Amino acid sequence: MIFRLLTAWLTLGLFVSCERTLSIEGPPYQRKAVLTGILFPDSAITIRLTYTAPANTTTAYEAITNAQVQLVDNGQPAGVLADRGQGFYQTSVFPKAGHTYRVVAIIPGYGRLQAEDQMPAQPAGQLTVDNQAQDNPNNNPNFQLTFQPADASTPYWFSFYVTKQETIFSEGCNTFPGDPRPRPCTSRDVLYSQRNYTLTNSGYLDRFNSVYDGSSGAYIYSAFARFDPALVLGKPVDLVFTTYNQIANPKDRVSGEVNVVDLIATGPNYDRFLRSVLQAQMNQVTSSDNLLNNPFAEVTPVYTNVDGGLGVLGAVSLKRFFY
Repeated sequence: MIFRLLTAWLTLGLFVSCERTLSIEGPPYQRKAVLTGILFPDSAITIRLTYTAPANTTTAYEAITNAQVQLVDNGQPAGVLADRGQGFYQTSVFPKAGHTYRVVAIIPGYGRLQAEDQMPAQPAGQLTVDNQAQDNPNNNPNFQLTFQPADASTPYWFSFYVTKQETIFSEGCNTFPGDPRPRPCTSRDVLYSQRNYTLTNSGYLDRFNSVYDGSSGAYIYSAFARFDPALVLGKPVDLVFTTYNQIANPKDRVSGEVNVVDLIATGPNYDRFLRSVLQAQMNQVTSSDNLLNNPFAEVTPVYTNVDGGLGVLGAVSLKRFFY
């Protein structure tokens, strides 16, 4: 009898639960300085300094306008970056391939920031188009990208996007033919850039940001695709790919519409930053339209090479192809 009562009480306890809302406070907010800058061989070195802002604020980031910023080229002082307003600092120096550039910022009342990256050589390559390809989505052609990697220390990426024209109508304008209540309206044509989804089964690429598509037997890459350094070392690369998206058709496209393929060489630090950004995007809990996308997403830190703060100083050189 006692055993039966004990069993009943234990069984009842399994179905009785209490609910309590807990407020768990995170660590106190600490303002940090942010240094951002991307170095290109055809542009004077420019960076921006700002402060972070709390996650619940909607105000613009506070620009840092009282810093002393110095440039170091291959370990040697190379001058100062002058204040250009709104947190931008610039020098007249243009980056050279093979040089490592470090930016050092002294911020009164805060401290010291520094970051560096190495400028890669501009990649050289060739893009050919096969318009006779069969069974590609939207009857898109095959693209063949060939290049010779410069050295083992240079990471390579590529991206594929298209500029397309869209007609924008004024607010309240009914654009349907035969509208019984015609309204006066104006329109304008604008060009916008759209990233294409790359479709390829090439073994040259790092598949960390790819998804296998069973219908085509190939892998889909969005935004950027990274060449696996271990697979392109010391050998010519021959990459064949197409896209899911509708490209700008050379036969009937309007002025300004163009397909663009970028072959990108990066410094080692910008390579790590870009890879971490793409991983963080893949691990978002919600999608771009704020819907639950991945409830099991893992926290993915974005890489920073800024000592004393946040941000990135990266070096990029690219070869651009138009089709």
